[in-house]
Amino acid sequence: MGGKISAEYYRTYRKTHPEYRARQNALRNERRRAFGRGDRSREYTSKVQRTLRANGENGQCLESSVVRKAKAIVMEVSRPDRRTTLWDDKHEDLVGEVVVALCEGSDPAAAMREWMSGYWFRRYQCLPLETT
Repeated sequence: MGGKISAEYYRTYRKTHPEYRARQNALRNERRRAFGRGDRSREYTSKVQRTLRANGENGQCLESSVVRKAKAIVMEVSRPDRRTTLWDDKHEDLVGEVVVALCEGSDPAAAMREWMSGYWFRRYQCLPLETT
């Protein structure tokens, strides 16, 4: 097994052997004449669709900078519980409260504390009593 040859070696070889470059160009041109470039319509439509998704011009709302900031603030305080994501919407509700606080110009940390205290109060009020 030989070692790797640098790209500079191939550049100098192609520069010093113009017949190699001409032969490769002729082969490429012949291949294009025989097979063509093919149907590129699917490639072009997928590129357009990717652009539309990236720019939000496909009828869907993009996540705004306010929502991204609210999610970052909430993630500093509490992460969503992966075990209860099907029935507990605490994390999404908390993000909503922070979005409202940011839009109102009030303190998001105070809004989170207030909402969480109400959340835990309601949760403890609804706990079933043990009967044995």
